[in-house]
Amino acid sequence: MNRTSLLVLLLASAACGTVDTGEPPDPVVDHTPDGGPTGSPDPVPNVAPTVLAVDPPAGSVVDEDVALIITFSEPMDHTSVEAALSFPGSTPPGFEWNQDGNQVTASRRVAYPEGADPAQVEPRSFDILLAAGASDLDGEPLGEELVVDYTLHYRRITTAFPFSQTLSGNCFLPCSGTWSWVVAGENSSDTTVTNRGFLTVPFVLPADITVEAASIETAIEAMTGDPFGELGDLIVDDVTFSAITDQSLYGRGKALGSLYLAADHPGPGVTATFDVTAAFADDYAYRAERSYRTQFRIRFLHDSPEDPTYDSYHSDGKQDVVRLLRDATSLSVTYLIP
Repeated sequence: MNRTSLLVLLLASAACGTVDTGEPPDPVVDHTPDGGPTGSPDPVPNVAPTVLAVDPPAGSVVDEDVALIITFSEPMDHTSVEAALSFPGSTPPGFEWNQDGNQVTASRRVAYPEGADPAQVEPRSFDILLAAGASDLDGEPLGEELVVDYTLHYRRITTAFPFSQTLSGNCFLPCSGTWSWVVAGENSSDTTVTNRGFLTVPFVLPADITVEAASIETAIEAMTGDPFGELGDLIVDDVTFSAITDQSLYGRGKALGSLYLAADHPGPGVTATFDVTAAFADDYAYRAERSYRTQFRIRFLHDSPEDPTYDSYHSDGKQDVVRLLRDATSLSVTYLIP
């Protein structure tokens, strides 16, 4: 073959993308990391892993249900990382890893500081520690420990408010005055009326709180007759009134539920805790319009056994009443404050 023919052959082979040089072809190299999903970081032998990011960032203000996300430079050994990560207290957090194994979410509650007086409860700061023993899949540990500091958003305050002595008591038609007792039930002295009790709590609270819980706490002081057997459950109504009058006695109120269940056959000395969170939170939201107080009416489900389907306001002439222990009756409020 002459030189011209050889040159034409070589040019044709190059155009097709291959040239037969008579040597074996180079081996194909797979650059996908072994043992992991395509695109995940590959452990580098003898090189310490590093922390790329933490969320929330150090120095953040956080809620008590903390979820810390740590992103590493490469897939990590789960066991070593979980053993190296510590929150305040002795309870370990829960862990969740991403598919690539280079990001972990550690979750745990770090409770708000608690007390009865916000002036005596300091805001709480805390650290989360990732020790240097956390290692990658090759056993290489972190170069140094990681300390992340946070401050909790709120303090949790629980306080008790006594009931007002002027707008708490009981009344039966006609309401010519109020009594010092909180009584509900049938009054044998008048065959046309029924007693109902009233509770008023004045309160003063900061303007920047979040109401978390509120409850009436009370106890039965005395009973006459069989009020629960005759009249059913003892009910709490959410009401608003400026004086205990005929209008407040029979006026419309929102039934919140049963303070005592007739089926439990309660008697003197039996205590009760009744949730009024939603009602109190509403009164707090409109505290200026409602004169900075929250109010409730206490009545039996059926004021008379003669008409068990609604309040008939009639008596059968027998005294069936329950009296709450006024000195043991209060409103407990739990709130969050920054």
